[in-house]
Amino acid sequence: MLTVPMRLIACLLFVCTSFLTAPATEVTLGTSDGGTRTGTLLSIGVVEVNLDPGGAVAVDDVESLVPVQTESRTGPTIRVTLRNGSEIAAQQVSTDDDQLVIQPRRQDDVRIPLTDVRSIRFRRASPGTDPKWLGLFESEGRGDLIAVRREGDQIDSIRGIVLSISPAAVKIDLDGSEVDAPVEKLEGIILGGSAEPEPTSAPIRVVDAYGSTWLVRSVRLDDGDDQLSLDLGSGTSHRFPIDQLKRIDWAGGSTLLATLEPAQRRFGSSLPESSSADVTAALDAWLGPAVDQDQDLLIPAQSSLEYRVDPDVSRLVGTVRRHQQVLRGGRVKAKILCDGQPVWEQELTDSSAVGFDVPTADVSRVQLLVDDMGDGDAGDLLRWVRPRLVK
Repeated sequence: MLTVPMRLIACLLFVCTSFLTAPATEVTLGTSDGGTRTGTLLSIGVVEVNLDPGGAVAVDDVESLVPVQTESRTGPTIRVTLRNGSEIAAQQVSTDDDQLVIQPRRQDDVRIPLTDVRSIRFRRASPGTDPKWLGLFESEGRGDLIAVRREGDQIDSIRGIVLSISPAAVKIDLDGSEVDAPVEKLEGIILGGSAEPEPTSAPIRVVDAYGSTWLVRSVRLDDGDDQLSLDLGSGTSHRFPIDQLKRIDWAGGSTLLATLEPAQRRFGSSLPESSSADVTAALDAWLGPAVDQDQDLLIPAQSSLEYRVDPDVSRLVGTVRRHQQVLRGGRVKAKILCDGQPVWEQELTDSSAVGFDVPTADVSRVQLLVDDMGDGDAGDLLRWVRPRLVK
């Protein structure tokens, strides 16, 4: 009778066990004291993160977790933005009663209450359409907003009530008439309701390889599991494979520029210069850049505000429009500079808001500037609506 050598049995057991064990993920932890720790990720809990070697590290002492080997993958076109600021890349979306069913790439479906959804954009972002699309978030009105893409990167919008969504069409109630709007003709939809995020309810930011940014209440990885578990709030959870993780930030969310002290402010005016420092200071305080009670920035022509940018900030986002009290004004242009170099600009020809989403990786300062375009600064006061730095 033939017997299998014990060494061969041990090898077979090792191979079988390897297939059953979650693949090792080497990560780097960024800690609150400015240091880093690198090791194999064993688990993530509410209280601590466990590495091998390194042992347990208290979550309160961790700022970020980044896999040593990261890979950005081509994400799907559709972007679903939640009211808490999460942005989910989706292959398809549809409604099921009062929920939106989101199908990410190579992940399980996510079911989100429609009341938690802010917008769905069906087209890829582009420089030609971004200002108009992002500006629509500030437009006021009742019901839902439907944005239609026209030739030449033009976007028209109408208001109605979204009744249902399928992969092919959005059913809309327009003044009592039901219309099926083909998804291929739409830029996106913005659902009615408050646009204010809930930063305290989602303190953790998780980014996956397909471009989704999940703002979550908690993240968990059980020892031996290969799936991250996310708590999105409102009783919603989601899991995705650990090999799709790009980074986790425990100090997630965004920071309003209005809450920061400007690194530099400049006030320019066509008024005659005064030899009195007190008069100049009074004019600056009265007419210069300011923060209003809504945490918007008010910047007149020939003036600017500049802010320092932390290394972990990835984007500057917001909208800008003419101040609502300006009845008539000349030509005016809003500009954004990163480290002194122009990266975004838009001429404002009417009272409509335009949006911006400017990358700030490797940027140390951002500047918001108003250009009177050479025809005088009378009436050229711009409202920058809740501009914020996003990690």
